[in-house]
Amino acid sequence: MSSTISVNPWSSRLRAPNSKDFDLICCKLKEAIDKNRDTEVVRNLVVEEAVKRIVEQSTCDALILDDTILIVFGVGKPWYADRVMLQEYMVLRLRDGTTFSEYCDALEYLASTVGAETIVVGSQLAHAPKALVRKYVANGFMDTGSPTLIRRRQP
Repeated sequence: MSSTISVNPWSSRLRAPNSKDFDLICCKLKEAIDKNRDTEVVRNLVVEEAVKRIVEQSTCDALILDDTILIVFGVGKPWYADRVMLQEYMVLRLRDGTTFSEYCDALEYLASTVGAETIVVGSQLAHAPKALVRKYVANGFMDTGSPTLIRRRQP
């Protein structure tokens, strides 16, 4: 008699950032800031303090996908909605490797595990925001005409 073991394919692909990631995340975040100096959010960002909150203090949810992409996110019901949402606060490429579609699939997986009906992402910090919006739309997100895009999930 054979048994089928169900293995979650995401369990080996997603991990929490740790102190070994600190310098790389700081470096990549500084590079992103240098490309986006005109963005108000970026001008007020203190990189080391922000990364410390992500890595050491766990003041927000963050995962690294395939050691290539940092995803910083939150889960909850915002004041303006009556449903649980997964809100991507920042996505940062650390290394080449994982495709954008795989990143979107990871968001879908995360949303399903926390019971979020909606995934909210943004393009405000992107070097080429319009190009990023097109990538999100190609992966099932709705362009809202603002730096924020959403995708409603079917429970």
